[in-house]
Amino acid sequence: MGAELGRWLIALGAVGAWTGFTILGVGMSELTPAGYPYFAGLTVAEIGGYLTVIGLVMFVVGIFVYRATVEPDTSAS
Repeated sequence: MGAELGRWLIALGAVGAWTGFTILGVGMSELTPAGYPYFAGLTVAEIGGYLTVIGLVMFVVGIFVYRATVEPDTSAS
């Protein structure tokens, strides 16, 4: 169960961080970055920044969870 959770966190975190980075770039390239709110009073750049940070945290936590639950492969030694 733990290894599977780690895999999901790694996959979702990597996709979320990259998507957030892309959205952050789109938001920063707007002519009026502090324009009208898009979602819950946040601009596109803020949403992208939050998504990038959350995705990176999920990715790192997933790596630690996966490494803690998977036994090392010693079949070659």
